[in-house]
Amino acid sequence: MENVYKRVKERFEAAKKDKSFMGDIGSLLKGLERVFQVRITDQGSFYFVVKNKNIELEKGEAKNPNATIELSSETFEALEKNEADPMGAFLAGNIAVQGDIGELLRFVPLIEKLKG
Repeated sequence: MENVYKRVKERFEAAKKDKSFMGDIGSLLKGLERVFQVRITDQGSFYFVVKNKNIELEKGEAKNPNATIELSSETFEALEKNEADPMGAFLAGNIAVQGDIGELLRFVPLIEKLKG
């Protein structure tokens, strides 16, 4: 878990320092109070808490997430390196989504920023 979580955490902390980026994300997520779970099947879980235009990253399993994305570290790394695209990975069954996919789509700009 440390590999994927550590990379995401480092990128997340860097993204939070970018005031224009966080302003854009805040506008997109305005009014949302959501929890998005990411489960790396062979490493563990982390989640994002969106509340009051603020975003936090926590390690572990969230209680009652609004949506969960589940994938292997291999798939995560392929996405990270642009060797796979999210839609293709989803259609191939390499990404499972539970919950509100529409809400997850509002979260895409942050996910793209965290890819590196």
